[in-house]
Amino acid sequence: MLSTVVAGFNVEIMTHKTDSSAPTPFVACNIDIDADVGVVMAKLVPAHLSSQLTRQLLNERLSRVGVSQWAPDDSAINVLINKFRKGRLCHIAIAHKKDATFRVTLNPDSMTAYIDVHPAQGGKGILLENLIGAMVENSIDLKRINHAGLNQVIAALTPTVIVVASGKAPVPGLDTQFKPLIEEQNIDQAEEDETGRIDYLSGKLYVTISANMPLMERIPPQAGKMGIDIFGQIIPTTAGKDIPFAQKMTGTTIATDNPNLLMAEVSGHPVFFYNGARVDKSLQFENIDLTTGHIKFDGSVFVKGDVRPDMKIEVSGDVFVKGTVERASIKAGNDIIVNGGVLGNTLNEYPQDGRPPFECFLDAGGSIEAKYINLALVKAIKDISVKEYAFNSQLTAGANVALGQNGGRGNLVGGETKAGHSIIAKVLGSKAYLRTHIRIGPTQIEFEYLKKLRFIRNQRINQARRLREILMLIKAKNQLEKIGALEINKAKKIHDILLHLQEDLSEINSRMTNIGLPNFDIAEPHITATSECYPNCFITLNDVTKQTRNEHKATSYIKKGDKITTKP
Repeated sequence: MLSTVVAGFNVEIMTHKTDSSAPTPFVACNIDIDADVGVVMAKLVPAHLSSQLTRQLLNERLSRVGVSQWAPDDSAINVLINKFRKGRLCHIAIAHKKDATFRVTLNPDSMTAYIDVHPAQGGKGILLENLIGAMVENSIDLKRINHAGLNQVIAALTPTVIVVASGKAPVPGLDTQFKPLIEEQNIDQAEEDETGRIDYLSGKLYVTISANMPLMERIPPQAGKMGIDIFGQIIPTTAGKDIPFAQKMTGTTIATDNPNLLMAEVSGHPVFFYNGARVDKSLQFENIDLTTGHIKFDGSVFVKGDVRPDMKIEVSGDVFVKGTVERASIKAGNDIIVNGGVLGNTLNEYPQDGRPPFECFLDAGGSIEAKYINLALVKAIKDISVKEYAFNSQLTAGANVALGQNGGRGNLVGGETKAGHSIIAKVLGSKAYLRTHIRIGPTQIEFEYLKKLRFIRNQRINQARRLREILMLIKAKNQLEKIGALEINKAKKIHDILLHLQEDLSEINSRMTNIGLPNFDIAEPHITATSECYPNCFITLNDVTKQTRNEHKATSYIKKGDKITTKP
């Protein structure tokens, strides 16, 4: 066995004898630890017996003398083992004490600070006062420090990144809210005839109201809450907008004892919009055909039967059709509800560009509902709902498109369908692999504009951060000595510039919010087949397109990064 000197005392280290054919000269490894300097030295010396030296044996020796946690020098250890095998003498440092280190990183938005910590290896740990001092050096407000995070930094056993300071985002005030007090009922009214057969086209109950009924409540705006960044700088909020009732609300009146309550003045059909409502004395027809002529009306229309080919309806309110709409044109300021189907040109011969000829058009300022849609151009500001199928049509909805509600087949086949937030169908495409285009989100032009806004926003944030640092230096100097008029004027100018930058950022944030289609407080934008999805569907999410090439069961398409992925 060998003897190892450890800071003035001996440690015995076992040697491992090899066979007599091992090369000479023999060497042994002695380890010397200087606890004051914080270094472990290894010395290869002549020996009478052969022994072994591997990384594992060396680690065991270091552990035995209590320095296994010190920072090893891997390169030096490799040199030591190589020289040992060749029987060469050397004296080399193989490990040393290493104090803990850390680095403070500030997020560009000035709302978060992190510490990247590397724990001690035999050396000194991190003290709380060191961390607090580093936060102060970075101008971080002491009230924004996360002390639990600092304790995690001190106790860390492996390199890690920990949040140690957080700002508080401002909460914008709520704008005036308008709450309808009457549910716009569209109740299924399936009727049974004398033979017992059920007429599912009997459809919806057309709702009317009487005079003096409360229509809508106006809820006044609410104040917002200011935020604060990690430097203790106040982030202003925006107050909720005070929005009055609309000016022109036919058939309504404000309650005499409550300026925030809207009442019905006449009997009729209520039509609600964002900041008010009106009551229409709606028109009713058996059918819209040659006997009625085209309909143009400031109100709503109820059709008990069908809208025949080549007819046109244009109203400011709703259109209710119990039957079918065939090769006709309907434009409504609010909703269009067709209990039957929407039927366009049924010819099989298409123009040379391959697009179906549209001779049937529906355009709604609200939502559209239909049993089926075939060869039609359909546009709704809000939602489109189709029970059975949409075939070779062009559907455009500001919010959502849904097919297959109330037990319908829910097939979306051919044509082009666009929506602002979601498209959900039981079946996407067909067994014939008919080309079907399905799109969610804004265009590439809108994305490029958003990219420019983000670049400008980051420039403003960095400029504001540099100015705040200068301002903090001036404040610190003022605490130590009296500063002159030039420094005071400089501080005022910086403060004014910061206010202008804050206004610029608010404007940029507003523009970024308004890009493309509206935001929704529900699930992420998606295209979903709840039953099946066939090949040759062109799925587009925020200008990224994926063509389906295989048959799938229920699946949902979402965008992650610059790719479209699926989730069951």
